[in-house]
Amino acid sequence: MAKKKDKNQSILYNVHDKFFRENVSRLEVAKDIVKEYLPSKITKQMDLRTLKINLDSFIDKELREHFSDIVYTINISGKKSYVYLLFEHKSYTDIMVSFQLLRNMVKIWENCLKQNSGLKKLPVVLPLIFYHGKVKWRFGNRFSNIVETISNTEQYIPDFVSELFDISHLDDRQIKGAILTQMFFLTLKYIFKPELPQKLHDIFSLYNKISKKKNASEYLEILLRYLTGAMNSENNEILQEEFIQSIENGESIMPVIAEKWIEKGIEKGIEKGIEKGIEKGIEKGIEKGKIEAIDKMLEEGFDWKMITKITGINKKEYERYKKEE
Repeated sequence: MAKKKDKNQSILYNVHDKFFRENVSRLEVAKDIVKEYLPSKITKQMDLRTLKINLDSFIDKELREHFSDIVYTINISGKKSYVYLLFEHKSYTDIMVSFQLLRNMVKIWENCLKQNSGLKKLPVVLPLIFYHGKVKWRFGNRFSNIVETISNTEQYIPDFVSELFDISHLDDRQIKGAILTQMFFLTLKYIFKPELPQKLHDIFSLYNKISKKKNASEYLEILLRYLTGAMNSENNEILQEEFIQSIENGESIMPVIAEKWIEKGIEKGIEKGIEKGIEKGIEKGIEKGKIEAIDKMLEEGFDWKMITKITGINKKEYERYKKEE
């Protein structure tokens, strides 16, 4: 009987998948990965200006929570022809990843046939695996590796090779590309490693090199949310201190990001208050939203100085509210 995955483990995998999707869904990061990490014999045929995300979903609804593939199309060979780039993320070793990729490749081809009647040839799909687990990837990158070996049957077995990027075991000097891509890959590389707290300075300092801060400021929120969700809570104080020290204006940026995190909680509280139809209910809703946000911030290791600065509620007021619940 297969071992059932722990619920917290599944949530953690979703945290990693969400961070991956949020990064590779950024066109500039996807272009950078294609340019810097794919074999040059392939990229020299591609027109990066034509790279665009494919919005069709190739994942079954019931599997959507467990797979994180992102599909791009890009023109190739100077013709109207194009290839699909199938990005698949793994934060743990998975021997059946090639089968998952094959299934989604077939869905891509099925979709092409539906949209293009009379199609004579299927487009090329390049499967790319991005792995950053604790142990080195050991399953290879050929589909045939997961099919039983029986002599004289090789010709009946479909086969393809995936481009495999074992980010966890890349040398830091091999992590290249634009600033956001470097931050993305460095974070993935060290997220499971004990050296992460010491590497936060290198990761955050890269942000200072970005000239257009306004365009990249939202990335800090994505990065900080991922780190607080994936790191051990005992390191959250180090995370806050390093953020404030390493990033220009970090002390003023941190509260702004934290405020965004609690907006949903407050909005939810306001909705509950409006449902009651009275001002007092709305006030109670706002109050409840702030308390829920403080609960979350305490879980993530925020100190009371920062919490009070953001919410306007101190520790004694918080404790009083909790008693009244």
